[in-house]
Parts: sequence; C-alpha cells; structure tokens
Amino acid sequence: GGANGGGGDGGGGGGGGGGGCDSCLLVYGGVTMREETYTEPNGQATGQLQFSFEQPSTSARLLQYHLGSGEWEELAARGAAPMGRYRHAACAVRDRMIVCGGTIIERREDVATGFQIPISIPTSEVLILHVPTITWSIPQCLGPAPAPHAGQTLTPFADTLLVVGGFTILEDGQGAEEDLSTFHCLDTCRWEWRPLSPLGAPDFTKRSGHTAHLCWGEAGAASAPCLLILGGRDHTPFHDQAHDRHLG
Repeated sequence: GGANGGGGDGGGGGGGGGGGCDSCLLVYGGVTMREETYTEPNGQATGQLQFSFEQPSTSARLLQYHLGSGEWEELAARGAAPMGRYRHAACAVRDRMIVCGGTIIERREDVATGFQIPISIPTSEVLILHVPTITWSIPQCLGPAPAPHAGQTLTPFADTLLVVGGFTILEDGQGAEEDLSTFHCLDTCRWEWRPLSPLGAPDFTKRSGHTAHLCWGEAGAASAPCLLILGGRDHTPFHDQAHDRHLG
C-alpha cells in the first residue's frame, strides 16, 4: 500500500487529466511482490538450473481516487519524479500533500550467486506535491532532521508537521530494524526541523506502525489540542534474534 493525503479542506483533491474535484484521495507509492527468474550453470553439459522467487518492488505511481464516482485515475505529475518507496507517511497541508520518510529498495549484486538482492534503505527525505498543478518538489530543510526512518506517523497541526517514532536500519551489515522513540516537528513555512522532548509523561516507548491523531478536549475543557498515539510495535534486535512487542 501507499501513503495518502485526503481531499476537501485539507487540499488533497486536485486536478488531473479529467479536471479537479472537491472530494478525492491521493495515493502515492507502495510496494508489491513480483516474480523474478535467475539461471545458473548446473555443473553439467545438459543446461542450466533455473530459480524463480518473489522480490519486493516499490512504486512511484501517483493515483487519485474520486470518492463520488468510486473511480481511480493515475496522475502524470510534473517536476522531479521521486523514487518509489513504501512505509512512508503523507498528509495534506493547505494545497499541498507532504510525504515524509519511507523505505527505498536498492538492488545489489550478490558476488557469490550473481543474484540481485533487494536492500531496504530508510530515508528522511521530504517531498511536496503541489496539488492544483500536480507538481513534485523537494524542499531544502534546515535544522537537525530525524534519522532516516519508515513506519512513522506524520500529523499536521496548523503549519507544523509532527513526526513520531518509526524505525531505522542499524549499520550492522545485516539490515536489522530498530524502532525509534523520537519526536520531531517540521515548520512548513520555514522548512525547518526541530526535535521535541515531551514533558510530564514517562519515557515514551519506541514504536513503529502506530497511528497518531490530533484531538481537542470536550466543551469546557482545556482548548489546547493533544496528540493521541495508539498501538504499534516495539521491535528490538538482539545478537541473533529479534524481539517484537505489540503495543495497545
């Protein structure tokens, strides 16, 4: 699956070949599995051995779903086309869809077999899709950016984006994942990152694959919003095994 930015007041609906719409859902990226076949000599004069197995393949497609008609449309975006990715996050800010993080797949040749091995590499890249013109751009962000990450949440609050958790890949040569407990905000007016240190709560359990929702108190309660974080996993790699703890 890919990340999406909603339409309506958030600005996620926009034009395309068929014109604009008021209620649309934009979907970017995702991953699927495709079958690949490799051959190698079988050590005899009779031919070769053939192997078939599935490999992950990322997408850079930008799709628009029309809520009224229930129809899908693939959009041809302008600007610098981003690399395909998955496990990223996206949200709508005014007339833009902002994409953050995710995992990019690089293929590297295995010296022993000659096979192309997929390597998952998280990124901290930020992408902007200007919805009215369907144009991609990449901002030059200031400040201390979060570590390359995927599986995080991205929640808009006014002109600020809140990024919570996710996972990164350890530099252990084995591609082990480790979840994060970090909080960052991104000012979309200045395009500047700032790390956050929440107060008044016990240590936040590192997690990825969770959800985060901006909530306001009931009538008569404090009007300041709060960020409600639900679920996810706490994945900690050990020497020769990994530990997963699912969070409620």
